[in-house]
Amino acid sequence: MAKDESREATYEAADEALSAGDYEDVRRLVGKWARERPPDPEACALVGLSFFHEGDYPSARPLLEAALAADPDDHETRGALGACAFFGLELEAAERELTRVVRAEPDWAAGHYWLARLQDWRSIKDPQLAPSAARHFERAARLDPEGFSVPLSLSEREFDGVLQSAIRDLPPRIAAALEDVTIAVDAYPDERILESADDLWGPDLLGLYTGTALPDRHHLDSGRLPDVIHVFKRNLEIVCADREELIREIRDTLFHEVGHYLGLDEEDLEDLGL
Repeated sequence: MAKDESREATYEAADEALSAGDYEDVRRLVGKWARERPPDPEACALVGLSFFHEGDYPSARPLLEAALAADPDDHETRGALGACAFFGLELEAAERELTRVVRAEPDWAAGHYWLARLQDWRSIKDPQLAPSAARHFERAARLDPEGFSVPLSLSEREFDGVLQSAIRDLPPRIAAALEDVTIAVDAYPDERILESADDLWGPDLLGLYTGTALPDRHHLDSGRLPDVIHVFKRNLEIVCADREELIREIRDTLFHEVGHYLGLDEEDLEDLGL
């Protein structure tokens, strides 16, 4: 097999691995070509998309940008870049990239979905964007009903009922811990919280504990901030297909955040399946 044919076969294998969700295989196969100087644009696109689908947006973004510099018409790469900008709270850049994708590829469901996510987020401050976000969610679901669905949209009263059902499903120890914590329901996490965080939180955060974990307290502490578990309604609605899944996801979110209140770190929570 000629050298070029061998390389082409490797690219085909990497593309298949990307479609199958084998992201480490993508990087194993073509990562060396993305690290070349100058880098290979096709390798940059594949490796960048592998990081994007894993949720590693900082690693994905420079690779996607390098790929687009060589092929500005690659709508999948541009859509991923727009989503990365959204998760980085660079909202104008995200709007620019995702709007361009939807105009160029009006029948690509993922483009409509990510534009809907962005506009739904922005509609909290600009309610006029809400109808457009709803239309793009609906368009994505029509174009790819297996991959996308129209998000739930519960009233505050309905969501509170689901929240109470989730609380009743908690183990007794976790439910007892909640008695000393305020549960606050917000549509989305506040940008100021995300920008000030040490962790790489994004606008898709489902829940957040703020306060002083029990093991870190001292009996002489004064002026301590109240313990609050924030539950982010719209993000939970977007990731859940129905009411039953929403109850489970809220339960898991509360369990996770109570874990932080009790002093468990992310590794502890991962070991517990949370």
